[in-house]
Amino acid sequence: MKKISRDTRFSIFIGATLIIANSWHMLKEWRANGPDEVFTGISHYFIDYFFYISHIVQGANGAWIYTRHMFTNEPLPPTWIYWPYTILGKFSTLGVDPFVVYNVSIVVFAAILFILWWRILGTVLPEKPFVRICAFLFISSASNFPGLGDFWFSPTPALNRLGGVPHQLFQSILLLLVIILFSESVAPKHRHARFPRTALYILLALISFVAATASPIQMLLVVTAASIYLIISLRSDALLPQLFSATLLSLPALLGAYLTNTEFARQQILVVAKLWESNQHVSVSLWQFILAVGPISLFIPFGIRPYVHKLSPLRILLGIFSVLSIAAFFSPLPKLLGTAPVRWLSPASYGALPILAALGLPEIARFIRHAVFRKTPSLHATYLLLVFYLLVTIPSLMEQIQTRSAPLETDRVIRSLNHISFPMIDAFIVMQNNTDDRVVLTDPALLIDTVIPIFTGHRSFTGQPVHTLFPQTKEQLRQRFFAGDMTEIEANQFIIDHDIGYILVSRSVTRILHAYTFMTRVFQNDVAHVYVIQPK
Repeated sequence: MKKISRDTRFSIFIGATLIIANSWHMLKEWRANGPDEVFTGISHYFIDYFFYISHIVQGANGAWIYTRHMFTNEPLPPTWIYWPYTILGKFSTLGVDPFVVYNVSIVVFAAILFILWWRILGTVLPEKPFVRICAFLFISSASNFPGLGDFWFSPTPALNRLGGVPHQLFQSILLLLVIILFSESVAPKHRHARFPRTALYILLALISFVAATASPIQMLLVVTAASIYLIISLRSDALLPQLFSATLLSLPALLGAYLTNTEFARQQILVVAKLWESNQHVSVSLWQFILAVGPISLFIPFGIRPYVHKLSPLRILLGIFSVLSIAAFFSPLPKLLGTAPVRWLSPASYGALPILAALGLPEIARFIRHAVFRKTPSLHATYLLLVFYLLVTIPSLMEQIQTRSAPLETDRVIRSLNHISFPMIDAFIVMQNNTDDRVVLTDPALLIDTVIPIFTGHRSFTGQPVHTLFPQTKEQLRQRFFAGDMTEIEANQFIIDHDIGYILVSRSVTRILHAYTFMTRVFQNDVAHVYVIQPK
């Protein structure tokens, strides 16, 4: 049995530590869950979290690719955009809780991502084991300066790169696989002695297509990077194989991007979601971006020379991909295409920066040795630089952990959604046992609409502002209904117009609802009441 090398063992330790840190807030809440509560395992912004969980539940209930829009009452056509969650839902058919499936998938995807990065580092830094482990440390943990430079959806904080969202990790995995496969396909033939070239080509085409359906913007950058690579590296003796590899990358990617764009265009609710995102323009100066990259930004310039000194297909592709990503972020391109600038940044494109930083460490150490401590070995100076890095980075990581934990610990609403009481679950079961397809209207005071599709299988009238059509209008109607500001005729018409079949309320508003004769109470306890609608 082959012995695991010391640097590999160290990388496993680093990766495991960051994976635990990434899920620490969820693990804390899991331990705090009471015996009479259902733990929902919120791992990031709760409204988005339950939205993704709803697609896992649909997958568990029989869906394969297409899923329904469950947070609006309109009879909209199903969509395949959220297919990764539908597939994850198949694990719930084995009896695994969907909340467990979601959070375990984060751990598994993060582990796969780290394995891929270690594989890449073994290729781009084959003769530099110490630099390789430094690069892995930076890839897994590098973050912004504490309290400085972070911005919405930025991949620069380490826990943002891992995140609490499985499909984002999945996107990074697919992008790295495409980059690895393409660089392998254009490498000399002897590199593939143990891996059939035909299989390599098939995998490249297949994963390029899948990656484009999951992350079309990033795949556009990868295709552009591959095209630039061919322009600067094309060899006359390998013209046809390299062009063939580029075709297998580009055509499936363009097809996947086209299908994704078409799906967004035909889905009314996705058009609205895209419009919302087009308004999320985060204005970041170059200086702010440097602060966001954090202490490794001090090392990066010194790593450029050794990076380009010995270029390989993978080094070239990663470097171009990173430059294109950052350039697109600062360019007018996102605004022209109606996307948020941060969508052009990704953990995959960020990865070249830590590699540059790791290559820069020995260069800085040699400078320090010659200019300052002439009798100090370069390795000692490198250790001093790493100590500086850790002294700045660890507080940033702790800050990220605390930011994630704070809403779960202090926000009453979020905490109640993370630990749902059994009496509320009993109310959900009443609606779950009714198999019709009518909509559930919830009491605004309960703030429970965001979990209705998960626990009842019914659509919710509200619950996901971006994926609820006309959310402001609907919220106003809901408030009027529960405030008793509608006449019986108005309320009855409101119910009919929106296909509402069930109402879930707290005890405090039942007095108002008694005025409506088209409702029948079918369940009550100390927490919630359930009414069935019989509109006139």
